[in-house]
Amino acid sequence: MICFDEGRLLAYLDGQLSPRESREVGAHLAACPRCRDVLAGLAAAREEVGRLLSPYHSAALNLPVPRPPAWPRAAYAGAPKTGKGVVSWTENKKNPPATPKKPPKSSSK
Repeated sequence: MICFDEGRLLAYLDGQLSPRESREVGAHLAACPRCRDVLAGLAAAREEVGRLLSPYHSAALNLPVPRPPAWPRAAYAGAPKTGKGVVSWTENKKNPPATPKKPPKSSSK
């Protein structure tokens, strides 16, 4: 008789096997006391872990859902204005405003 590994027995315990595989493992468990003991140990370990984690699990369910920070929305909202200001500033650097020329001094004496 070829026994199943613990991974297959755990998948059987979780109900993750196909119906055909589940029937095969069930038939094997009916005839193999060693695999039944391994399966019982896996089930007991699962129950113990569930018992130990249940206070943390229920406490986590009562925590408020965190809201995403507001700064990305504000940054995206201000981005077009910032971009327009940068373009305007660089255009002014390329083409500075004309400075008025001083009128020539008249030499009337």
